[in-house]
Amino acid sequence: QAISSFFPSLLSGFEEDIIELLKEDNEVLKEGIAHVLSKAGGNIREQLASSSSVALLLERLCLEGTRKQAKYSVHALAAITKDDGLMALSVLYKRLVDLLEEKKVHLPSILQSLGCIAQIAMPIFETRGEEIISFITKKILDCSDDTAKVSADKSEWGDSSHSCLLKIYGIKTLVKSCLPCKDAQVHPGIEKLMDILKSILTYGDISPNMISSASDKAHLRLAAAKAVLRLTRQWDHKVPVDVFYLTLRISQDDFPQMRKLFLSKVHQYIKERALDAKYACAFLIGIDDYHTPQYEEFQHNLIEVSQICQQVKMRQLSVQADVNLLTAYPEYIIPYLVHVLAHDPSCPNIDKYEDVKAFAPIYW
Repeated sequence: QAISSFFPSLLSGFEEDIIELLKEDNEVLKEGIAHVLSKAGGNIREQLASSSSVALLLERLCLEGTRKQAKYSVHALAAITKDDGLMALSVLYKRLVDLLEEKKVHLPSILQSLGCIAQIAMPIFETRGEEIISFITKKILDCSDDTAKVSADKSEWGDSSHSCLLKIYGIKTLVKSCLPCKDAQVHPGIEKLMDILKSILTYGDISPNMISSASDKAHLRLAAAKAVLRLTRQWDHKVPVDVFYLTLRISQDDFPQMRKLFLSKVHQYIKERALDAKYACAFLIGIDDYHTPQYEEFQHNLIEVSQICQQVKMRQLSVQADVNLLTAYPEYIIPYLVHVLAHDPSCPNIDKYEDVKAFAPIYW
């Protein structure tokens, strides 16, 4: 995989060997070869053109493979076929959508493939996009798990149920449909997706009437919060204020595992410059005890965010970039923090309390 990323031309002459490896009855090997082709397929496209089997093998992985195999295979198809894979992906897309209604064991990989096609070939996705979005919303997200053992014990944290996993995969597909690699302009589905994410962040499901366990609801809230974080890369201006608040409050969730996973993702994205620093408010509102090991971690993360802002500021000043320098200052997040705390459920009602001391506990 390293060779395919940095020296793809070195794979020239090994096309037949690559195809044979793709035929092996080894799932890890198939995933690796699909990954290699997704990276280097464009460099050996001409040599692979004489073999029709490679496209068929990749297509099968898109339909029946694991989610990782499906992801790499969609990108590999686009890389190894001419016209950026438009013809091959169009044929695959039709098969994928037609198979949706069967809703059998391969639905996770089918959803993955559809999401990847949306990202790299939006014109193809748009031909039946409404059909896919409707299926995910009505047949996956809006379905209760009647067999769920609903637990009242908030401390229980376990693996997601099958129906919960399908909902998470559905959310991921919807998110990818709003994040095309090219021409990411106005997307008509972004507002509808924000409404769906708001419901999940609020209820732990698409509506308050859904039947699911406490653990599944937590997993879905986490998936929705991560979805918001990803969408902000292109659609931060489309994130409603209430969705912003609900996303940050995941750091206050009853499940410590969930809080840790969410804050880890916030930290990762900010470090990668893929998330606005205002989301660092999550570290501050997630602190409820200064004497815990988590406090030291939060403090470290905030210092790191501050340093990142300073680095961005210095870089922008050095090149005199014509951008909004305000967001590069660590102090930039303070108004957001005050606003978030003011709208926190634990904040006293401003109409009932005139003494500022009543607000001291929440503002420290």
